Amino acid sequence: MLLNRLFVGLAAQALFQRVAGTSNAPIARAPLTTSALVKLAKNTNQPAVKAKATPKSARKSSTATTNKSKADVTADATAKAEKAKKLAEKRESAKQDKLQRELANKEKKQKEKEKALAQKQKEKARELARKEKEKAKELAKKEKKQKDKARELARKEKEKAKELAKKEKASKAKTPKDKPWELRDADGKLDRFVQLKHLDEYQKISPSSGKRIPDLVAMTTSVAKEWKELPDAQRAEFEKKVAESKVQYEKDLQAWRESLTPEDIRRQNLYYSHQRKAGKVTPSNLRDPNMPKRPPGAFFLFVQEQRNAGSLSGSVLEQSRQAGEMWKSMSADKRQAYEKLGAQQLEEYSQAMEKYKASNQIA
Repeated sequence: MLLNRLFVGLAAQALFQRVAGTSNAPIARAPLTTSALVKLAKNTNQPAVKAKATPKSARKSSTATTNKSKADVTADATAKAEKAKKLAEKRESAKQDKLQRELANKEKKQKEKEKALAQKQKEKARELARKEKEKAKELAKKEKKQKDKARELARKEKEKAKELAKKEKASKAKTPKDKPWELRDADGKLDRFVQLKHLDEYQKISPSSGKRIPDLVAMTTSVAKEWKELPDAQRAEFEKKVAESKVQYEKDLQAWRESLTPEDIRRQNLYYSHQRKAGKVTPSNLRDPNMPKRPPGAFFLFVQEQRNAGSLSGSVLEQSRQAGEMWKSMSADKRQAYEKLGAQQLEEYSQAMEKYKASNQIA
């Protein structure tokens, strides 16, 4: 609406200038309406001229001018709008940049604050750890000191107990082990040999170890000489003691054998076997009196019968040779009787042995 009014004013002004071309009146600078033109004509003593109709060519020119002016105004308005938009965008961008800077500064301050707090906590934790470490170190020192003290006390107690045991051992008299197969006097010692073995003349140097050991040959020779020179009355007393000791020894030996279990006898005989393999002399193997005896075979039954009948003479070896010749010359029927008896005794032995193993839990 405003643009239309502007265009109309401009057209009227141009028309007025053509009509009043010779007038000295100043040219109006602002758009004039029809009433304004009439009033202006009166003031200049010019008759009011009625606006003539604009020719068609002029209308076209005016329309083109008007359209061009509209385009310029539109372009100016668009340029102003673009400029205003750019200015608004610039202000908004500046505002956003300011906000971002403020936010970045705020975040930076927050991070610095958090970093300072973390550093403070870290230092606090480090200080706490240092104190805990020092405390643990002090505690370890105290424990070590207590352990050293306890160890020293235990060592002193051990030394004290060792000294006490040594004194008790020195104060106690040595008692011999119970060996029923050794003949001893009433005090349990072989007095004469004990006295002689500590004398220099009854000792010798061992060829294997190089140490001084008792000389049994020299001691036995000396004791035998003393025995020969001993009066008959004293010798009779010793012989009486020996006879009594022998009877008691047999009783003790039998009681000891009966106290042994089959396992004890087996282990002892196994020990004897290892000793013999090592080249050492050992007693004969122990035998359980409750274990059944293995019966002799047919030939030995025949030898025993001939020996009881007095048919064999001479030494044991000679008797065995004579019995062998007689056994070879014997008929099969007579020999069968001994073989039958031997098989019967062997069967009885096997049954008794099974019972013995079952009762003593022997595999």
